[in-house]
Amino acid sequence: MKSDDSRPDSSDESVEESETAEEEPSMSFSDLIAPDRWRSFKDHLVNVGDELDADLARLGEEESRLQSVLRPKLETEFGVRTVAESDLIAAKEKLYASSVSAVDGTNSIFPMRGGLRVRIGVAAITYANSRTEHVFYVSEQQVRAPEANPFQLLMERKADGATLSSMVVRCLMAYKERQIALERPEAWKLINGSVFPQELRTGLGRLRALEPCLDLAERVLKSESFVGVIGSSSHNDLLTLASALRPLEYARLWTLKTDLDAWLATAHFNPTDHARFKQFIDANGDRAAVGIYRAGSRAYVFQAPTDRFDEAAAIVMADSLHQPIRAYPLLIDYADAVCTRMLAARDFQRQVAYRLARSGSLVTEMDERSLRRR
Repeated sequence: MKSDDSRPDSSDESVEESETAEEEPSMSFSDLIAPDRWRSFKDHLVNVGDELDADLARLGEEESRLQSVLRPKLETEFGVRTVAESDLIAAKEKLYASSVSAVDGTNSIFPMRGGLRVRIGVAAITYANSRTEHVFYVSEQQVRAPEANPFQLLMERKADGATLSSMVVRCLMAYKERQIALERPEAWKLINGSVFPQELRTGLGRLRALEPCLDLAERVLKSESFVGVIGSSSHNDLLTLASALRPLEYARLWTLKTDLDAWLATAHFNPTDHARFKQFIDANGDRAAVGIYRAGSRAYVFQAPTDRFDEAAAIVMADSLHQPIRAYPLLIDYADAVCTRMLAARDFQRQVAYRLARSGSLVTEMDERSLRRR
């Protein structure tokens, strides 16, 4: 892993490629489906304890081997920084003075033969309980052409024929989270996830979302006020690297341009959209930096304005210290709790189910999995 300001020369690249070339796994697919690897329930219960012990012991050995090289790698390639006590105090003052807001969203989906019913909610909040809340409802029938003939309707019910999908829902939610945050007056905005997540990059095909999403992402990056903290395990390589950090330490790895260039290389855009996205990356990719930090027991990946990176690190570190075990910014969890409490998915699903039952359509329209006995 190389930072954007310390690129290897061509000879280094060839060495790195040979060292990191993919190795064949110890088992092939044929090995995994071999009959002797599959057991009866009874044999599994008898043997699973020993198998887990052996497997976790091997994991421990793997972690030990990694730890022996990770700390030197962090120190030599990226540099390890520690948040000073004075910076933590200043960051806490900003948090409690409502100079920082957090934004999070939630969505509820009720799948039906005729398409999805979706409710999306977004909440922004500060420690002074200054809130912004927005709720949005959409269904397949609202986005589908009303003049479609019955055979067109049938084709649109194919898995790839619907306009609404889980990706569209996630894109709408991510868009609204960032749009609401931009409208807030606070100097800093904390969000759960990347400042420019994959959902906003895809264009969504016939919905033609690329241009509005790139416009929004540009405004987010130019504002130099967003910090994205990635709470999932979607970056296991970086989280493993971050495990070499000690509490109150962080490191800047590279700019967002590095990640976006790598993503674009595998995207399936038409030439026009590819050129437009490349133009966006070249103009804005260096405005945010990617880093790792550790406030307590766990480490996280975060993205922050390049020119305000150290200040952003102090803010996420100070807020994460409120939760030493989870070690994740409390304000983001607070926004999530507000959103989830106000817009519980189960409540929305009950509302839809009640109306289906009233019309006599519940059994035929309800998701089949929810009817299974457990």
